[in-house]
Amino acid sequence: MTEFQSVFKQELAEYLEISQGTISDDTLRSTRRILLSFDSLLAEENANRISESAINHWIRKLQQINAPKTVSDKVSYLRKFLRYLQYKGYNVFMPGCPKTPDNYVPYIFSDGEIQTLLSCADSWASRHTGCFG
Repeated sequence: MTEFQSVFKQELAEYLEISQGTISDDTLRSTRRILLSFDSLLAEENANRISESAINHWIRKLQQINAPKTVSDKVSYLRKFLRYLQYKGYNVFMPGCPKTPDNYVPYIFSDGEIQTLLSCADSWASRHTGCFG
């Protein structure tokens, strides 16, 4: 398992240990993977603090290979760690969460589709009346 390498390796490990009981295993794995990515950048730059330029550099790297929603999610995970550092008394830059457009377009059923759906439901209910009572 890859370990943290930056000067914040102890804080990163503590944060994950504290988080272990409060989030799912999948979320914990995602958090670890995202924080390893950020830690790698800090170690690469030999950073002794978490500056605005380091965070912006990391975000730019994310934007090159990820969809906007993924970037926003990853920054959100980082922000939680940064809040933990602030709670511990560290002075760190807190990035905003990149906004993502809402591309969702709801599907509107036609009158005919609604009628078909209701007919099927009525048909199913009449065949399974013993199941509910």
